[in-house]
Amino acid sequence: MVAHQNTGYLDFDPRYFGFLSQCLKENLLHVSVIYQGLTAASALFLRHGEYLDYFLAASSPKFLPLYPNDFMIYEVACWARRQGLKWFHLGGGSKSLAFFKEGFSKDRIPYFLGKKVHDPEVYDALVRQRLLELKNAGEVDTNYFPAYRLGLE
Repeated sequence: MVAHQNTGYLDFDPRYFGFLSQCLKENLLHVSVIYQGLTAASALFLRHGEYLDYFLAASSPKFLPLYPNDFMIYEVACWARRQGLKWFHLGGGSKSLAFFKEGFSKDRIPYFLGKKVHDPEVYDALVRQRLLELKNAGEVDTNYFPAYRLGLE
């Protein structure tokens, strides 16, 4: 994402990862590809029942010619099958990211975006805070969901 100048909302506070680990425990899988003692690629996968989801990933540009992401996805898919998991969801993404993911399977499934606000008070507070941060940013898209992430993509 750095190479595309598109980090935005992907700049997670390190505490977020501790929170994920604490809450998800064995349902959070962290995999890294190590080459000559250095991390070439790393990813987080979410597990629930017979599903595994490719959640967040990063790689070192200097190792991309070695295809560490391809290797990691393949090895995780093999591991998931050995574990008896039935589904490995890679998700979508930009055209180039989708092209990469489509290389692993010809199967496609429809998806849906959830837009249910479960805690309206907290949601509204987050939106107000974000709008204050953006007050000098000009016009904002009031149809964007979730509104508290306006301008972060």
